[in-house]
Amino acid sequence: MSREAAGIAASDIAPGVVYEADGVTITAFANNHGELISPSLGYRIDYDGRSVVISGDTKRVQGVADAAKGVDLLIHSIGAAKPELLAAAPIWRAIMAHHIEPEDAGRVFAEAAPKMAAFTHVVALTNGKIPPVGAEEIMQRTRTTYDGPLTMGQDLMAFVIGADGVETVPHMK
Repeated sequence: MSREAAGIAASDIAPGVVYEADGVTITAFANNHGELISPSLGYRIDYDGRSVVISGDTKRVQGVADAAKGVDLLIHSIGAAKPELLAAAPIWRAIMAHHIEPEDAGRVFAEAAPKMAAFTHVVALTNGKIPPVGAEEIMQRTRTTYDGPLTMGQDLMAFVIGADGVETVPHMK
């Protein structure tokens, strides 16, 4: 099936407003997915006085914190690996060079001060012998630099942003 037959109209975008209609504004901003993957973007969505930032895959970069200042929901990617895995082979360090670690994600959350912070796209590395860093450890490490509202995203989880704040819905259908 061609893109045209599927109704997809793809185009390159750059930082700035990339969509504006019916009260919805989507703004792209540069992030930093490491030296080997460029360009890379995150997105801020604004509608009816509510706002969400999706970091995209990124290392710590000021643009994410700036775009997310005071948003209702900041959804951030995360990467983590055990020290013994990073010492085992250069490939693991190369992968982590393209992802933010929990402590730095916490610093971004602390600076942006969202009403809710959430992790998505969890890159928890393993070689099959050395186990991956688990969700509990990721949360503990994040808590060393951030003490605000935080949740670990799960498949099919949804967020409802209302006048009273952000509510998580575990398995939206």
